[in-house]
Amino acid sequence: MFRLTKVTVLMIYFCFASGTSICGQFKTCSSCISYASERCVWCSEAETKHTRCQPEIFASDQTWCNSSFIYNPKFEKFEEQHVPYQSVDDHGRKTIVTPGHIKIKVRPGVPVDFKMLYKPIEHFPLDVYFLMDNSYTMRQFQNELKSQAINILKELSAFTKNVRLGFGTFVEKPVYPYYDKNRYQKSIPFENVLSLTADISKLNNTVRQIDFGSNFDDQEAGLDALMQVMTCTKEIGWRTEARRIIVLFTDAPYHSMGDGKMIGILKPNDMECHLKDNIYDDTATTQDYPSVSQINKVATERNFKIIFATIERVSEVYKELSNAILGSETAILIKKEEGESNIVPIIKTAYLEAESVVRLVSDFPSSVNVKYSPDCNEIEKKNCRSTHLNPIVEINVTIVAGSCLDGNSSRVFKISPHGLHDIHVGVELEVDCQCECEKVKKEKSPVCFNAAYLLCGVCICDSDSKESNVAEDLESPHCRYHGQYVCGRCICKPGYSGDTCEYDDNLCMSNCKKGTCYMGKCNCQEGWSPPNCMCPVSNKDCIAPWSDENEVCFGNGECKCGECSCDKVSGKNESYFGTFCDLCTDCAAKYCKKYEDYVYCNYLNEKAFCDQSFLSGKDTVVKIVNSTEIINDNIQKATWCAKLLDNGTSIVFKYHHEDNKLFLTIQKEKQIPPKANLYIVVGSVISAIVLIGLLTLIGWKVLTDIYDQREYRKVEEAAKAAGFDVSNPCYENPTTEFPNPSYRPTK
Repeated sequence: MFRLTKVTVLMIYFCFASGTSICGQFKTCSSCISYASERCVWCSEAETKHTRCQPEIFASDQTWCNSSFIYNPKFEKFEEQHVPYQSVDDHGRKTIVTPGHIKIKVRPGVPVDFKMLYKPIEHFPLDVYFLMDNSYTMRQFQNELKSQAINILKELSAFTKNVRLGFGTFVEKPVYPYYDKNRYQKSIPFENVLSLTADISKLNNTVRQIDFGSNFDDQEAGLDALMQVMTCTKEIGWRTEARRIIVLFTDAPYHSMGDGKMIGILKPNDMECHLKDNIYDDTATTQDYPSVSQINKVATERNFKIIFATIERVSEVYKELSNAILGSETAILIKKEEGESNIVPIIKTAYLEAESVVRLVSDFPSSVNVKYSPDCNEIEKKNCRSTHLNPIVEINVTIVAGSCLDGNSSRVFKISPHGLHDIHVGVELEVDCQCECEKVKKEKSPVCFNAAYLLCGVCICDSDSKESNVAEDLESPHCRYHGQYVCGRCICKPGYSGDTCEYDDNLCMSNCKKGTCYMGKCNCQEGWSPPNCMCPVSNKDCIAPWSDENEVCFGNGECKCGECSCDKVSGKNESYFGTFCDLCTDCAAKYCKKYEDYVYCNYLNEKAFCDQSFLSGKDTVVKIVNSTEIINDNIQKATWCAKLLDNGTSIVFKYHHEDNKLFLTIQKEKQIPPKANLYIVVGSVISAIVLIGLLTLIGWKVLTDIYDQREYRKVEEAAKAAGFDVSNPCYENPTTEFPNPSYRPTK
């Protein structure tokens, strides 16, 4: 029972693994084992019926593949050279890391680790260059540097007997408006005052003779000077085997790329040395300040440790700058009145940090992921410091190859402490991306029809081409990545055709409605015409089902691609319209007359009888409804008609065409014409005549009176103008007054 349960669980697991894995997509052994995101194994058994590439869990399944045919490469690691600490090689270089050389063979995606040991040695060569802001505001720290020159050398000599010091100054580019020569003292973008030397007297005398400079704005040319210090190897005197430290003292922000536009300088910085007699030559006034990324590039490539010693006011600016430059740091200067100068502690701390704390760099390509434990490149460098109690720093290095290396060959990469590229661990890395069974060709196999070699269970054709000659290669450049290249010919994927699968049959399928796309062309079905099989060969779709004479477009148009293109109506400024060009302004009466006998037949008889008698073989739909229903039948395309019967009544019906069918709607009730009342008609006519006469007479009278009044006024006005009395001499007042003799008015 337990055995059965175990087998069942394994089967379920295998099904789940194969369903979520993409190993099965790989068709060659090399592509199978080269997949980094999942550990796949390859079955080279010749006659297997299963997918050859599967997840590693399948390696234990004997039903999938015999274990002797399974290829599952493991990593290999060999330490070929173990150099002891503080020894000297053939070139006189001191070794402080081990192992000296290690050989690793690993498959993509599989991590491999090894231990790397680091121990600093005594009296390691040290070059320190002091780059001083020479503006007037820095005079206090300049005096401090002058007074501490001897102390600096003494302090550094306590850690190493192989130390050299150099000194240089900077202020600003001598170009207005950053500098005004009429108002200020000299302004030099960079001057190498003293090249690196072990003679402390030279340093002391040189520093004591430094004069101040000045500039107009707040920012200064610190990055410009820093670029010259790093690139002028010969002039400054940098040693290739020494630790290189640059201490930049300043109390002001810095100019960077783009600020040169303010003074008319557009040419970018070329990251080259331009010292002439130890002074930055005229190139300073013709090329821009360097960018932060340019400073970081040169500092990283040439192994410089940069310390920005600034006052509190601008410390945040330089902290951000140090974050952008690998290996650089920022320290705060203390003014003399606030305590003892910390210039010497700054340099001392930088040297001890560079000597005892290991930070690792490598030249592995981006496809190879390298991790360190502990990660000494983090800000918190725990367990990365060499002390007297624990002088040896032990770091575990883990390497994961994300893909195959170029050329599938081994390459040597370096892991070294930052700033010490000549002292390194050499890692000879070989990424296993080719199966052993692919390296030797076998005889032609009957499994491959005696036409190809059998390599890792896959048929390889007998071809001079080493690319895409696998019979199971799904996407080959020979077939434009659209098919299998099988022994000299292409087997195209569905949707592609041609000798090299050059035709994409999917492109013309959208326009090939009634056919199949092959070789880039439509092969039409019967009854459809090329080139895109969209147009029928016959004109039957342009003949209306109700057409008696089977005319194309009723003789009123032309059939184009199964549709009617209508002509103009003769003698009128309009065209026929409708699916079959059967409609026009005057066409309604024609079709009403055409269908009225068929309608009358359906009104009296069954539709089947009428179809045989009138429209044999025509597709019609007939409905008989009452007068209310026919009015409510809101079909906008329908045309109203009426058939007049012998008794004076009419049969009302509507017709319209839709989906190659004739639709007829017949009113059940006959339309009866109304009867006229003779008395009402005669009376109405007489009344209308009399009324019109009266209105005419009244109108004539009114117009005549108006005319007479207008003429009388004209005559009267003319007489007055001529001096005649226009009053009526025959006129007598109709009233007479008589006085009352007895009337006495009351007082």
